[in-house]
Amino acid sequence: MVLITKKNLDKSLKIFISIILAIFLHLCSLYNYLLFHSIAEGFIIVIAICIFLIAWNSRRITDNDYFTFLSIAFLFIGGIEFLHMLGYPGMNIFIGYGTNLAAQLWILVRYLESISFLIATILLGKRIQNRKRFSYLVIILYFMISSFFIISIFLRFFPDCFVEGSGLTIFKIVSEYIIIAILFASIISIINKKENLDRDVFQLIIFSLLITIGAEFCFTLYENDPYGLFNQLGHYLTILSFYFIYRALIVTSLHGTFKVLFKDLKKSKELLETTFASLDTAIFILDNKLPPTFLDFNKAACDIFGHSRDEMLGKTTKMKMISKEHHEEFLNKIVKMVEKWNYASFEFEMKRKDGQSFPVDFYISPLLDDNRNRFGWVTAIKDITDRKDAENDLLLINQELKDFSSIVAHDLKAPLRNIINLVKWLLRDSADDLSEEGKDNLNLMVKQTTHMNALIDGIHQYSKIDRVHKNITQINLNELLSEVIEVLSPPENIEITIQTALPVLAVDRTHMIQIFSNLLDNAVKFIDKPKGHIIISCEEKQNYWRFSVADNGPGIEERHFERIFQIFQTLTPIDEAKGTGIGLAIVKKVVEMNGGILWLESTVGEGSTFYFTLQKV
Repeated sequence: MVLITKKNLDKSLKIFISIILAIFLHLCSLYNYLLFHSIAEGFIIVIAICIFLIAWNSRRITDNDYFTFLSIAFLFIGGIEFLHMLGYPGMNIFIGYGTNLAAQLWILVRYLESISFLIATILLGKRIQNRKRFSYLVIILYFMISSFFIISIFLRFFPDCFVEGSGLTIFKIVSEYIIIAILFASIISIINKKENLDRDVFQLIIFSLLITIGAEFCFTLYENDPYGLFNQLGHYLTILSFYFIYRALIVTSLHGTFKVLFKDLKKSKELLETTFASLDTAIFILDNKLPPTFLDFNKAACDIFGHSRDEMLGKTTKMKMISKEHHEEFLNKIVKMVEKWNYASFEFEMKRKDGQSFPVDFYISPLLDDNRNRFGWVTAIKDITDRKDAENDLLLINQELKDFSSIVAHDLKAPLRNIINLVKWLLRDSADDLSEEGKDNLNLMVKQTTHMNALIDGIHQYSKIDRVHKNITQINLNELLSEVIEVLSPPENIEITIQTALPVLAVDRTHMIQIFSNLLDNAVKFIDKPKGHIIISCEEKQNYWRFSVADNGPGIEERHFERIFQIFQTLTPIDEAKGTGIGLAIVKKVVEMNGGILWLESTVGEGSTFYFTLQKV
C-alpha cells in the first residue's frame, strides 16, 4: 500500500505540470517552430530575470556571495537571450543579419554562462568584506563585457557562427566544445568545494551543468537546419537546466536562509519573552489612546502594584496608581520631557492596590513605526523603596560622621593647646634646670604637637568641604590673591608674582582661598633655593579658565604625581615633613567640586607647576 503524503502529492504535481508543459511545447513546435522557440526562450528569459530579482533583493539576508554573483550573471544572460530570441530567423526584427546573428548571440550567452559558473566557484566558502561595493562592481563589469561583444556582433566584428547554405562554422562547433570543457571544469571545481553548499543545492547545480553540457552537444549537431530536431532538443534541455539553477539558487537556498532566519527570530522572541518576564522592573506596553490602555505587562508589574493580570489587562491608566492630587503634575512632567527629549524619566510617588505609596524610578518612551509615527508607549517602573531607605540611612550616617569630626576636632585641640603651652612654660621658666638633651626633647614635643594640631585642622577642613553650602558671588581674584599672600607672609627671599591679570568670577570665596592658599603655602614650604620665585598666571579658554602656580623648588619625580594629591601622603618621613599631607588633597577636592581638574608638571631640580581649571558659568 502506497502512503499518500503531502510531499508525494507535491512531487506528483510537479511531474504532471512538467509533462503538460513538454506536451504543450511539442505541439507548438509542430504548429509553428518559431512559436515554440519564442515560448522556450521566454521561459529561459523569465527564469533568468527571476533569479536576479529574487537573489538581488534578498542579498542583505543571505550570506552566500556565490549566489549573488551568479544572479547578476543571469541578469545579463537573460538580456542576451532576449536579443537571441528577437534575432532568430523568421522574427524579422534585425533585417540583413540572417541565422548567423542568432547563432552568434547564442554562443556569446553560452560562453558568458559557462565562464560565470567557473568564476563563481572561487567565491564558495569566502566572505566578501564590502558586499555592496562588490555587487555594483560585478554589474559594471558584466555590462561592459556584454556591451562590447554585442556591439562587435552587430558591427560584424564577431566571428561567424552560421553560414547560409553551409551551416555551422568551425568556430561555432569548436566553441560549443570549449564551453562543454569549461562546464566540466566548473563541475570539478564545485565538487572540490561541495562542503560549502547544501546537499540539495549541490545536486541541483551538478544536474543543471550536466544537462547544459547535453544541450551544448545537441547544438553542435543541427548542422544547417536551425529548426531541426537537435535544435529543439537542445532548447528542451536548456529550459530544464535553467529550472534546476532556479531551484538551486532561489527556492532551495532562500528556503534554507529563511528557515535559519525564522529560527533565529523565534530564538530571539523566546529570549525577549524570558527576559521580559524575569525582570524585577515593571514593564508596561500601552496603546496611543487617551487615556492609554494596558496592552501587555510582565509579572513584576503585578507583583509591584499588587493587581492581578485580569485586573489590569485592557484597562486604562486611570487605575488608582497615582493619587488624584499628583495626577496633573505627573502628566505635565511626561508631556514636557517627551516634547523636549522624546522620552521622560524621573522619580515619583505611586500607589499599590492597597493604597500604600512608594517611590519609583519612572521611565516612558514612545513606540514609533517605520514612518516615525507614534503608535504606543513602553513604560518601565522600578520600585526604589530599598534604595531610598538606604539613601536616608546614609545621609543620617554622614551627618553623624560630620558631627563627630567637629566634636573630635574641638575636643582634641583643647588638650593639645594645653600641652603646647605647658611645654613652652617649662622651657621658659625651667631652662636653667634642664639639660641640653631635655630641652631638645621638649622642643621636639612642641613641634610634634603643633604638627598634630595642624593635622586636626586639616582633617576638619577636608571633611566639611562638601557639606558647607556654596555661597556664589562675583569675586575679583586679583584682590583675593593679594589678601591670601598678605596672610601667608612669605619670607623675604621668596618673591610671588602675578604674571597675568586674573578674572572676576562667580565662585565661592572660601573655595578660592582654599585653592590658592594651599598651593602657595606648599610652594613656599618646599622652595630650596636662596632666591625663590613663585609665578601665578591665568589663561582664558573657550569653556574654562586655566590657572597655574609655578615655583623653582626641588621638583617632584613623575612617579609621585598622583600620590601627592592623596590625603596624608608626603614625600618625606612624617617626623621630617614640612606639611600635613592634606593641603593638596583639599585643593583637588575643591577644584573637582567646581567642575575643574588639577594636574602637575615638574622637573626635578628645576621646580613644579600646578595647573587647575575652573568652568565658565
